[in-house]
Amino acid sequence: MTDNLTAVTASYLWAGLVIGLAVGIVVGLAVGWRLRWRWLSIATAPRDGTEVLVWREDCGQFIASYTSADSFPLLQSEIDELSEEALTAKDWFMQWPYARRLEGSEVPTHWASLPPPPEKH
Repeated sequence: MTDNLTAVTASYLWAGLVIGLAVGIVVGLAVGWRLRWRWLSIATAPRDGTEVLVWREDCGQFIASYTSADSFPLLQSEIDELSEEALTAKDWFMQWPYARRLEGSEVPTHWASLPPPPEKH
């Protein structure tokens, strides 16, 4: 009887340890991401088309990427309106409600990584 009680107690302790460790890892990752997150100078932003959260004084935050117009689905009429240089030149683009090149004072001043997607339940 004592051996069975000891085995059951050990099983519960082990299960509690595993669950506690798992919860600690999840909470630690969430807190760690929040502590790492901060606005950075736009000069340090990725230049490979990655969507990032950007910010500028006049409008706050929005999603943008440093890419070229030809990376978006364009109608033939839109392609015909652009020179080859304008079509392939890399620049900051906002993507909502439509792809739009950001020029001059429209260029964001800061950026941050997008948060991770929600967990699937």
